[in-house]
Amino acid sequence: TFDLNFGTVHKKTITGLSDGSKTYYVGCRNSSDTSNNILTATFNVITPVTAQITMSDNPPISSGFITINLATSKIVQPVPSLSYSFNGVNYNTIPLFGSGTNWQGYLLIQSNIGQAIASFVFNGYDLEGYLGNEITSGSVFLVDSLKPATIVNFDATSYKGRIELDWRAQDNDLTKYNIYRS
Repeated sequence: TFDLNFGTVHKKTITGLSDGSKTYYVGCRNSSDTSNNILTATFNVITPVTAQITMSDNPPISSGFITINLATSKIVQPVPSLSYSFNGVNYNTIPLFGSGTNWQGYLLIQSNIGQAIASFVFNGYDLEGYLGNEITSGSVFLVDSLKPATIVNFDATSYKGRIELDWRAQDNDLTKYNIYRS
């Protein structure tokens, strides 16, 4: 069935094709014609290489070293390029090592970054020399290297055999407190 069928103009979009040679046959005839004219269309499909990025820590990322894993949809050669940016303008290269479809690199998040939305840019050539640059997952990550604020209104009440601690946090996004004794 054609997507567009307007007089003598016909159109069909075919999606989801894998790499390789494809042959399609189009049969044409009018209602009074009993013959079957067949048009053969043969073409090569070459999909560009894509990338998926995973990180050793789940976002939001705090300061420190982060391991970046890059998985490509095809074997790439030479080493693909991966860069990151906190502003979408200035990109910093992440040196990658690995081979085939599995690559790894390291990212250092400085403590002075604060809160930011960062993005990756990828480029890789498949073995036929075709460039791909789409990141299908993991193209954006959140950074939060701000230290939490000091707690306020701290109160300690002693009871027989126990102490009750009470305080207020200035940050609403804290999920864990460590309490130490000496």
